[in-house]
Amino acid sequence: MTLPNIRWGLLYGVALTTARAVGEVGAVLIVSGSIAGQTETATLYILRAFDEGKDPSGYMVALVLALVSIVLLAGIEIFKAREEKELS
Repeated sequence: MTLPNIRWGLLYGVALTTARAVGEVGAVLIVSGSIAGQTETATLYILRAFDEGKDPSGYMVALVLALVSIVLLAGIEIFKAREEKELS
């Protein structure tokens, strides 16, 4: 009975944790070794693209990461509204 009561808080926690993980650069840079094409994450790619003057590709990947976060939060809101409508 506990999980149904905390599911929205849990889902928002997962969404915020995902957004935080997607945006993390410093820790990933140190842990991964930042080997281009092998241990490179999207955030490290963005950092490298801006360092190398490839701004359009860096902006494109950043936009994709932002859209993923927005879609995740919007999906949670849609499911929450749908459930509240069914309960009413």
